[in-house]
Order: sequence, then structure tokens, then C-alpha cells
Amino acid sequence: MILISCGGGGGGGSANQTTPTGTEHNSAPVISGLPSTIAVGENQTAVLTVTATDLNGHSIGYAVSGTDAASFEISTTGVLTFKTAPLYLTKNSFSINIEATDSLLTASEPLTVTINIPPFAWKTATPASQGFDATKLQTAVDYVFEDTWSTQGLIIIKNGKIIYENYEGISDLAIAGHQRVFNPANSSAGDGWGTGWDTAKYQTVFGTRDQNSIGISHSGAKTILGTLIGIAIDKGSINSVNDKISTYITSWAGTAKSEITIEDVLTMRSGLYHQPDEAGLLGEMSLLYKPDELAVSLARGLNESPPANKWLYSGMADSLILGEILELTTGKTVIEYAKDNLLDEMGITNFDWWRDEAGNVLVWGNFESTLRDYAKFGLLWSKDTGLEATYGTDIVGNGKWNGEQIVSASWLEASAISRATTTFGNGDADYIGYGYHMYNQSKLVDDTTDPDTELSVTVYAAKGGNDNSIWWIPEHNLIVARHGLYAPIVNTGTEKIITGDISGVPGTTNKDTSNYWLSLANYTLVLMSRVGSQYGPWNANWSYVVMDDEKMLQGIIGAID
Repeated sequence: MILISCGGGGGGGSANQTTPTGTEHNSAPVISGLPSTIAVGENQTAVLTVTATDLNGHSIGYAVSGTDAASFEISTTGVLTFKTAPLYLTKNSFSINIEATDSLLTASEPLTVTINIPPFAWKTATPASQGFDATKLQTAVDYVFEDTWSTQGLIIIKNGKIIYENYEGISDLAIAGHQRVFNPANSSAGDGWGTGWDTAKYQTVFGTRDQNSIGISHSGAKTILGTLIGIAIDKGSINSVNDKISTYITSWAGTAKSEITIEDVLTMRSGLYHQPDEAGLLGEMSLLYKPDELAVSLARGLNESPPANKWLYSGMADSLILGEILELTTGKTVIEYAKDNLLDEMGITNFDWWRDEAGNVLVWGNFESTLRDYAKFGLLWSKDTGLEATYGTDIVGNGKWNGEQIVSASWLEASAISRATTTFGNGDADYIGYGYHMYNQSKLVDDTTDPDTELSVTVYAAKGGNDNSIWWIPEHNLIVARHGLYAPIVNTGTEKIITGDISGVPGTTNKDTSNYWLSLANYTLVLMSRVGSQYGPWNANWSYVVMDDEKMLQGIIGAID
């Protein structure tokens, strides 16, 4: 407590000190129970009630002084409030003094009022306000929503604000195309898969979509898995990416696989045999039909003829090993660990992750969420300077969410470094690198319209099959997320557990008792169950075309003025 003026008689006082007349036998009010700092919520005007007493029984008045006094008012009963509801982004810390006076003497105590970081809420803006040419942007998104691509949803985020968001169900053209493929009169028809799929059923299963519609990540979930590995390393559950897998999977110790490291698997350079070579509906990906996918994955030997750079994309098997390490080191299932350390923090509650019959979480893909929740990962991973102006300094991005460092910035930086050149991409396909289950490409090539025109720009991505992907482009403070049309088919039980083998010929034997998912491709081909004819083109001239995500991104970037 500071006494602005105090009573007491004669000598020994400072030359500057004065004693108001009548205060010789008076003492200043006493302010009690006032904290030095108090935090309040955004848009909350009430702060606290000040309590002061006067030993001499005088009435007490209250006032506010100090640097930010103009933002507050205090009532005659000591109720302190903001004059205008505070906004975190505008100002989140205020310094004032609380004064209590009995008209003769005044007591003053300092108080700091801070504003809590508000729960995350999407910000939206018009394209024009974020520097987009509306006509050019419309051309870019019209391409994405062409009837042939079966796009369920698209979100474009600039400076952390959604500037475009749209959802659509299946088109009449796509229905007609699928019915053409699955027509029993067609010799390459899908062995009866189209039975009962009239126009009404297509519209029921793949009809109207909106902001609440669930999509699937496909392999985009690998980047989520990579983030979980990073969190486990940050928290000390896993020591390092240099740890040998055999440290955790002890059955590998003393074998030809004993030197394979976590980093080898994260970068798709494990050197392990690619997939079980059994034919099926998905050909090389027949691991999907194994009741225990992890057991099959762990039992693989080494690849006898690995590529020169050792990089060989493993669609399923290698990522399952990382999931097992995560469970062994944390004592939780992948879903539990993700929920406790990532998803709850980000407010992602409406999600699911498919499992196999043995209970293994199929971390190589298969993460279900709304598109808005999927796009949140783009914000988390992005080092987007535009996020600060929208959400505040160090609140969202570069591994932070609501001000909490969920995954270290150093892990994300390491994840984004290209460790090997992939075989993906348009043209010469030498410009897309692979890090810790994360893509890094140095340019965009529009292979559809103008293959000779390249746009030099760094693009990071979590890539999922059928372009169920997230792209973030820090140079333009830009994030793009897409879902293709999707429907889970759960015939047995209520959980998202892959059951039954639908890979046979005909593949329809178990169709109505199995659990699987239907994901419409971003091209005019349909997966077939007949082993000799894995794909069937559904457009009228029996050729096929594929949506070009690099063309899409070029168009979106080109719309920025």
C-alpha cells in the first residue's frame, strides 16, 4: 500500500511533504484483498470489486489512475469495469492504479488486467479484402468443382481468414458415369458392385454436403501421425528420430532390420519390402484386408532391390510401425494420445480414425473429420506471418494453438526439410521432396493446361489420395484444404473397423456384411473388383482425366493481386 499523503506531526519529514489540515489524527483507507494481476475473458466488461475500509469511519470514494485508466470506470461501491468490452487482438494487458480516498487521504494499489486468449474461432473475410481478384478466384474454384472431380468441399484461407468455402454433393454427370461402369451389360463391370445403386441411392449416399459433412484424409493422416511422433519426442516419451526401431520392437533385434531407425520410416526410406504382393480390389494395397495389418507389416523382410535414394512410398505398412511405437512409448492408443495431446487442444471433437479387427489404428490414412477441422492442421503447421494480425502474436501457427505450444517449432522445421526426392508430381517429377511424413515442393507445374509454365514457390503439403489434402504456402500466407466425396459403409457393428474381404472375384460376396469406405476419386476412373481390370473409366469416350492440384494452386495464387 502506498500512502499518497499521511498524517503525523512535526519534524523529520521531507521538505516536499504536506499535511492536509484536519488529518493529524486520521489514517488513509486500507485496500484489502486486491490481487496484483487479474485475467478476464475477451468481451467481458466486469473486472472485480474493490474492498476498502476506513478506520476512522469516513465514507470512501474510488478512482482509477495510471497508464490505461481511460479504459476503465469504477462505481461508488468499488465495482471496476471496462468502459468498452476488451478484445484480445486489440489490447491484452492494461496497467492501472486503484485509488480509495476518504476525501482527505488516498490509498493506491497497482493492478494489471490481462485478457485471456479467446477460444479459437474461425475468422472470415471477403476475397477482395485479402487481395484477391474475384473473377480469377472464381475461375480457379470452378475448376475444382467441375462435375468430374467429385469435390465435396474446398476451403481457402488467407492470413488465417477463410476467404472461400464451398460444399457440393455428387453431380448428375458423375452418377451417370458410375452407372455406366457398373452396368452389368458392360464386360468390365465391377462384378455386381452397382447392384441396387440407382440414381436415388447415389443421391442419398453422396448427396447434399455442407460445413458439417465428414470427409476422410486418406494419406493426409500420415502428416498428423508425424506430428504425434514429434509431440512424443517433445515430451520425452520417445528419445529421438535416431532411435532404432528394434529398441521398441524387440523382435527386430539381431535381425537384418535391427538398424532401421524411426527417421528411416518417417522419411519412407526404411528399406523394407513394399507390400504383401497379393492381388485384390486395391492390388498392392491388399494389406487393407488383413485382420491384423500391423502383424503383416512387422513381419516383412528387406527390399531386395531398393531405389538408389532408398525412398519408396509405403502407402500403409511403414506408418503402422510408427503407430505401434507411439503406443508402446506412451501407454495409450494412438486415438487416446491424439485426443489428449493434439485434438482436444485444437477443439477437434467430431472425428474418428478407422481401425482393423485387431484394434490397430490405421494411421497410414483414414482420419475422419469436417473440412474445417482438417484445415486447422494447416494453421498449426504453417509459419504464416498473416496469422499474427488475425489471431495475435504467437497464438496460432508454427506448432502453437491458442497460445500453447502443442508441437515444437523445431520439429515442424525438421519435418518440412526434404530428405528425399519423390516420384510424384507433374512433368519431370523431380521437385517434390519428402520430409517427416510431410511433402515439400519447390514449384507448381500446370500439367493440364500449360506444362511448360512453372511457378516457383515453396508448397508444403499433407497429401491424401484423391486430393484429400492440405497445402500451405507461407510465401503467400495461404492455406488450402480439400475433401472429395466420401461415405463410410458400416454393415457390422457401429464402429469404424475394417471387416471382411471384398477383394475377391466377385468382390460382392461380402459386400453387404463388410465395413469399408467409399471415396469418389478426383478423376474419371472407378476402382473395380475384377483383378484383371482394376480400373474402369466412366466418362463417355472411355478415356480418363485427372484433377490437377498444381493447376488448382496456380490458379488460386494467380488470383492474388
